[in-house]
Amino acid sequence: MSDKSPTSRKMLTPERIKFAQGFAVVGLSLGLASAVTFLLSLIAARVLDPAQFGAFGALISATLIASTVGLAAQLVAAREVSKTDEKSRPLATSRILGASYFRAALVGVVTAAVFVPVGIALEIPLLGFVLNGLSVGAWYLGFVLIGLAQGHESHTRLAFANFAVVVTRYVGGFIGLFWLQSVNGVGIGFFVGTLFSVLFGWLIVRPLRVKRTSWFFASPRTVVNASVALLLLYALTNVDVLLARLFLSPDKSGEYAVGALAAKIAFFLPATVMMMLYPRMAKESANKATNLALAMTLAISVVSVSASWFFGESLVQILGGIRYEELATEIWIFAAEGSAFALVQVLLWSGLAAEDKKVVFLVTAGVIALVLIVSFWANTGILPIVLTTLGVSLTLALIGLFLPRPKVTSFAPAV
Repeated sequence: MSDKSPTSRKMLTPERIKFAQGFAVVGLSLGLASAVTFLLSLIAARVLDPAQFGAFGALISATLIASTVGLAAQLVAAREVSKTDEKSRPLATSRILGASYFRAALVGVVTAAVFVPVGIALEIPLLGFVLNGLSVGAWYLGFVLIGLAQGHESHTRLAFANFAVVVTRYVGGFIGLFWLQSVNGVGIGFFVGTLFSVLFGWLIVRPLRVKRTSWFFASPRTVVNASVALLLLYALTNVDVLLARLFLSPDKSGEYAVGALAAKIAFFLPATVMMMLYPRMAKESANKATNLALAMTLAISVVSVSASWFFGESLVQILGGIRYEELATEIWIFAAEGSAFALVQVLLWSGLAAEDKKVVFLVTAGVIALVLIVSFWANTGILPIVLTTLGVSLTLALIGLFLPRPKVTSFAPAV
């Protein structure tokens, strides 16, 4: 008699086993990469004084907002490859990659130019900030490489590509921080580290392509639409730090930046869920994949908020040290804020996979509402800003759950 029941055999299908193995590998990669990114912030909170750390937090937030064009390119690349039949994928990969080099250069130049007035307004040291802006262009190419591996659902290659593109950049940031012990040092380190990160990522993804015959990577309009959507998401998840920098004292903005680290942890914890399930959202199983992503994200969010509630004092000491101990009773609110961001992200990515703009309009309204409420009313301290951000984000998530989802159909584009 077989040891396994028919029910267990049905549950342990080869596809589910492969998915579980891929989830573990990609999850480990994302976990290690996230640990490195947060470790930089933890060390910076101790190396830099509160005013400098406020500038560091603004640099990180501005960079995340600017890098949304790269994340958009990743999602578009993953969507286009996943919708292509397997035999045509190497050629599609080559064409997408070839078309990305010029766009990466353009993104870098434009971002650096925009960062000049932003750096002046937010009092961020310009040399490192502008060089960091240039590195966003190279990071755009790194995101495309991750998207290609994601679209192929080559989980091991995806894990290594993500680790190489993210970690190598932040290693540069560590070196710059320890070398110059300043925000300028971090920006210069990011610039050098990103160049190496893209090289390593390219070597990892290279076997997925064929020799180039022509270049094509969606229409610029497709990438721009996705960029706008993700820019709005990252504006939602980072604008509170920038608003705190504008309306609070330098020391209080540094304190808020420490709290925002807890929000970032809660926001990025479910990252593996989206990395694994997004290609499926671009296929006919879109609604099933979206519901599964929402359920898994909600479960992870409950754990992260509960942990921050019970271990708030320890979490604050880990994130910023004893000088920020006043945040201990409020840190769970930042974690709840990040969890709400994660739910909004699932709904937005699902909309992007289906090329549906309803969620984009919803997030647009949320960002405008958040900026207006904080600018004209809720700007008297840390608590009003974070509570406003949490309230807006939860409202967006609840409304998004009830929006009708369009049907997604697979296709194999001509190549």
